[in-house]
Amino acid sequence: MDECKLTKNKNDGLPKDSKVVIKFGVNADKSVVSEKSLNILREVGEQTKNYLITITSTARDPYNQARVMYDNIIKKGMKEQRNTYKEPGQKVLDVYETAKSKGKDKNGIIKEMEAKIKEIGPSTVSRHCGDPSVVNVFDVTQGMSNPNDFKKTIIPKIKTLLDENGCYHLEITQ
Repeated sequence: MDECKLTKNKNDGLPKDSKVVIKFGVNADKSVVSEKSLNILREVGEQTKNYLITITSTARDPYNQARVMYDNIIKKGMKEQRNTYKEPGQKVLDVYETAKSKGKDKNGIIKEMEAKIKEIGPSTVSRHCGDPSVVNVFDVTQGMSNPNDFKKTIIPKIKTLLDENGCYHLEITQ
């Protein structure tokens, strides 16, 4: 998950009849988030008085998945990442540890992690690497006015919500 902070936002999504502003972080691609998903965010934002919602990360290619995993290891620690990922992701985390122990630098470690992601199948490591036309997968920062109300209200409207790395990881079937 990309760092879930309100930094370098772009591309507002605001219909004329909504008070909710949806912003996209620097690593989030607005083009892969459907109108259906945006409407769910607007509806839940209105219901929970969360008038600023920031999407920090969307679909990722294998390189960006490796980069995000690397950054989260550095920022949050390996233990939290071990608790975040299932078996395929564990293999990528193992690659990090092996490359790090061999003295590889950041770029070398990310390159090896990317190769492992490609080898085992990107969408098995993270749903962020799946097809957004089937399931929209994106992270929303918890840095909003009423994050607990948001979480409680959106759960019945979507496929999956994971509370991880300071974000709500949302999956919405299209």
